[in-house]
Amino acid sequence: MAELLIYNGIHWMDKLTPEQLVEYQKKYDNWAAKFAGRWQKGQVVEIRPDGFWGKGPYPRADVFRVVLMPGVAPGDVKHLMESGEIERKRYLVDSGDTKEVDTVTALKDLAVTDIQTVASEGEI
Repeated sequence: MAELLIYNGIHWMDKLTPEQLVEYQKKYDNWAAKFAGRWQKGQVVEIRPDGFWGKGPYPRADVFRVVLMPGVAPGDVKHLMESGEIERKRYLVDSGDTKEVDTVTALKDLAVTDIQTVASEGEI
């Protein structure tokens, strides 16, 4: 079974005002890359084998959630960790629930968005 740790929060960079963004761009040479690479809600942070996260409590349940995938090998979902051309993780995962822990039996049970495809189609 695979266990996915998914970012489920709002990154602090997304809370910056336009003025603060300009200030950070002036202050840090690599700000654009850092901003582009920030965690986004739905990104898979880690993929672990069955039992890694145990029965809880889960790490930082206020920011992360765990999706348990019985019968799915970690290698079968490792592509969810790929980075895309836009410096962020390529895929966003939403199982349709905001519970701290969710269990699905197959990858098809998750709503997976390929943000690289969406970006190339001009939707983001």
